[in-house]
Amino acid sequence: MTNITEEAKRLMDEYQADRKISAKGKPLFIAVCGSHYFGYPSAKSDIDVRGVYLAPTENLLRLRKKVKEPTISQRKGNLDLEIDELGHFLSLVAHSNGSRFEWVNSPLLISASDEYQNLQNLVNTAGVSRRLINYYLNFSRNQQHKPIETTKRDFHTIRGYLTGIALAETGRLVFDMRELSTMFDYDEAKKIAESKQTGKPQAENQEKLAELIRNLDARLVAGIEKSGLPETPDIQKINNFLVRIRQAS
Repeated sequence: MTNITEEAKRLMDEYQADRKISAKGKPLFIAVCGSHYFGYPSAKSDIDVRGVYLAPTENLLRLRKKVKEPTISQRKGNLDLEIDELGHFLSLVAHSNGSRFEWVNSPLLISASDEYQNLQNLVNTAGVSRRLINYYLNFSRNQQHKPIETTKRDFHTIRGYLTGIALAETGRLVFDMRELSTMFDYDEAKKIAESKQTGKPQAENQEKLAELIRNLDARLVAGIEKSGLPETPDIQKINNFLVRIRQAS
């Protein structure tokens, strides 16, 4: 474990998060995500813990009012925990929700079951499509409607664009801003990332920033048109995986 995963595990133990997850089902993976994964965390950054658990199939078959197993959420201190039940997680993957692709690809693993690698492979093959690129286009555009409080908004705008461009142009899922900055040499993007980490916003040239965002938007739109990825996720393959896991549990 790295220092950040060890600290996340300590906080989970302190707040008895493991007990809460185990009471609901079998954890498939738990990882640190957010800024510690994307790169450039600040001193004020929460520790975002994300993951997936598998509810017992019996729970989904018995007679009751509420069939859907919930997402487990807990926020205490600087621990921000969110663990999806597998069915909900795969539904979001099937709807090209980029955050779930980020969760399952975080290298900052706290724990992983025997099924984790199969789940990651499923998401990274059957889940990847042009709709996922569109998710990042819309994500970045929506970020710009948020109020300007810190450089965090601009950081996530640029991160979203670069993640989408990487997927459109190379077919790779890249979520780490440090790697993205190496792949795409945009000076303003590097300045925004460094500013977020220090917590000391730089006197940004708003015209240069606006020009960068326009260029990234146009590049991503063009990338979507040229992408050779399938139009939509492979829903049948995702569903087959879920059924197999349910039947085996």
